[in-house]
Amino acid sequence: MDSETCDENRQMAPTPEASRLEALHRYALLESAPEDSFDDLVKMAARYFDVPYSVISLVDSDRIWFKARFGIDDPQVARIPGLCATAIQQTSIYHLFDASLDDVAMKHPLVMPDDGIRFYAGHPLTTADGFNIGSVCVMGHSPRELSDDDREFLIALSRLVTNEIERRYAQEELQRLNRDLDFRIHERTKALDSAIHELESEVEARIQAHEAVVQGHKRQRRIAELSGDYCYELDFSNWTKPVLIWSSGPAEDMTGFKMSELDIAQWEKYVHPDDRALFPPLFETAITTGEAAAEYRFLRKDGQYRRVRIHVGLSPKDSDTKGPCVIAAVKDLDKLRRAEDLVAERTRDLKQSRVQLREARRLAWLGTVAAGMAHQINNPVGSMLAAAQFALLCEGQPDERTTWKEALRNVEAEAKRCGEVVRGIRRFARGESISKKRENLCEIVVTALQLVESYANERHVVIETDFQLDSIEARVGKVDIEETLVNIVRNAIESQPAHPVRIRVSATSDSAMIEIEDDGCGIPADQCREVFDPFFTTRLTEGGTGLGLSIADGVIADHKGTIELSSQLGKGTRVLIRLPIDSI
Repeated sequence: MDSETCDENRQMAPTPEASRLEALHRYALLESAPEDSFDDLVKMAARYFDVPYSVISLVDSDRIWFKARFGIDDPQVARIPGLCATAIQQTSIYHLFDASLDDVAMKHPLVMPDDGIRFYAGHPLTTADGFNIGSVCVMGHSPRELSDDDREFLIALSRLVTNEIERRYAQEELQRLNRDLDFRIHERTKALDSAIHELESEVEARIQAHEAVVQGHKRQRRIAELSGDYCYELDFSNWTKPVLIWSSGPAEDMTGFKMSELDIAQWEKYVHPDDRALFPPLFETAITTGEAAAEYRFLRKDGQYRRVRIHVGLSPKDSDTKGPCVIAAVKDLDKLRRAEDLVAERTRDLKQSRVQLREARRLAWLGTVAAGMAHQINNPVGSMLAAAQFALLCEGQPDERTTWKEALRNVEAEAKRCGEVVRGIRRFARGESISKKRENLCEIVVTALQLVESYANERHVVIETDFQLDSIEARVGKVDIEETLVNIVRNAIESQPAHPVRIRVSATSDSAMIEIEDDGCGIPADQCREVFDPFFTTRLTEGGTGLGLSIADGVIADHKGTIELSSQLGKGTRVLIRLPIDSI
């Protein structure tokens, strides 16, 4: 390789910054919607350090974008050296006791004012392949040192953020692979169906072509009726020495003889001794009744016998022949059986391919279930881990006991949440029946609304209720109906912040009805049919998995009830649950 080529290759090699930006964009985090898993971490950091600001920053080519922020209104700032842009150049914690004393940081717009940022501590977010794509940092207005516990906490927090980024990326990759697998299965099925159709068309075309060849002449029509692989006509003016008038077809392929080599006068020597008695009666029958048929073994030139079927018919009388003439059509049965075996083998292959396709679809479904399970359980497990680490880092602090109690309560709540997820999916997968007893549906609705009350308050959503009766009794599984209502009401709350959600409970002589209605963004008509399918969700980026409504559908079906959904884009969604009052 000459020096000019080496120089060219060096120019083409990407710069470290270009490689870092490529790693950043790979995760598709820029401009992504807020996610609770990241927001909770910055809140926890601000609380631990007792500072007004905490962010998870992503450093782009010309800006710093905040994936999560606490105490800061703007979603992004210009990429100016001094704080986060400097933090990603470090291998560990970047700490400024007083940023106004640092030659670079003092020029930063957030530091320059008299009441600006003074304390800054950040740790880079390092990807699995070694690129610093951003940082997790805390900031305050007063100078501050970092203790060993502070450093350990910040490092652990950075590790939690990085793990969440990698988990999110892995889940999206799994979904992409599942979509690709579904596409390839679909294309393979189309190809197999097309091959079957082409084979059927080819067989049909050959039949039609064979029939078309023998149209017109009487003799050709007669040959078509006989439908043989090899055809010939014999003149029986002399019964002891029949004369070959003409022949057609692959005689040499079937017999091994050329027509010039065949001794028609000694025809019996080409027939198996046990089958020779068939022939005089065969020709006599054809001449007297018009047609006859038989199977026999033909002795080929190579000494092997070939099983064939002969169909003999009386030929129309020609003026140049004195005696009767017959047309014989010979069908190679061994060839036919080989063709049938080939078709049977191809059919078995196609059936096996379909079995393999069904297995591939099953594996793709299991992959989707695994992704849903992983995401459903990952958030509570992450919260338990964060609570435990936070409690350990607060050892020896004045509020140690209070912090530990709060952490244990969080762990207990999230562990119960994991159990509910597993039980729901297990019941959904196995189709298990729910234990039921007579309950007051109105009280169940009230309990479910109490469970989502704080969730509604956080989103400034007012829940309006309309109970037509004080008591509606039915045999139900109390916990399962509560969970079903919680899932549906949470969906209604999430549809549009600061909009009311209306709950109406009524009954007829044989049914109880629970209506949940919102004024949210609505669902497209083509998706209304899919919302009850397992793992279908329109809120993937917000952490939705699509299990809630599919499990709810299974719960209501187990109660011999129905669940209906109607929606209009921009106007809202209505879910109607009907439960038989005298069910089970």
